[in-house]
Amino acid sequence: MRHSLILVAAIAGIFINCTCVSSNRRPMNTTLRQGTNKTYTEKQIDALSSESASERESAQIALLHISKVSPDSRNELIHVLSNRLAKTQDCADVLFNPVQFAEWKELTNLIGILKITEVLDILIEQMECTQAESLSLDAYPATKAVVAMGVEAVPKLSNALAKGRRVGVRFMAADALFYIGGKEARAALKRASKVEEPYVRRNINYLLSRWSDSGSDNRKT
Repeated sequence: MRHSLILVAAIAGIFINCTCVSSNRRPMNTTLRQGTNKTYTEKQIDALSSESASERESAQIALLHISKVSPDSRNELIHVLSNRLAKTQDCADVLFNPVQFAEWKELTNLIGILKITEVLDILIEQMECTQAESLSLDAYPATKAVVAMGVEAVPKLSNALAKGRRVGVRFMAADALFYIGGKEARAALKRASKVEEPYVRRNINYLLSRWSDSGSDNRKT
């Protein structure tokens, strides 16, 4: 009887190992439930808002690893991040809740690092969200994440600058185009400078006056 159990266990172990390395399945580390109703990916995203700096750092490292394991694991990460980000429908949803703001800020930072362009539309709608009284790029987490996307964000930023529903979004779209730089971004600012309302137009004219050929050299002072 004991020998039969050992044989069954051995066969089960082989089956599990084969399942883990199969190229047709998701990596185990992205779907492990760990005794809860959350995946490993979701738990790491939760840890981004931890009060412990080391836990936040470990979570970010884990999520960066997940994004590189396979297309499936990256897609799962994008799905979870998109859902979390979409919960912030308005700045007011997080501005007055320190815990939620911390999580949202870390989410946007991670999205920028990973250059997850799939959530650009959501990020652009959140670009004006800040807790600081400053025009520094660091004070606007969503805008900073959009800028990190680089030239891929320019078409949607151009559209936001021309058709954005809120003045604050259009203002920050101009800033983002300035920081990204390039001919297309500059052309979008020039077009908008002729039709925008005074508040945004003054910002655009200021940005154009400080323009350089390289986006990395563009800095608001």
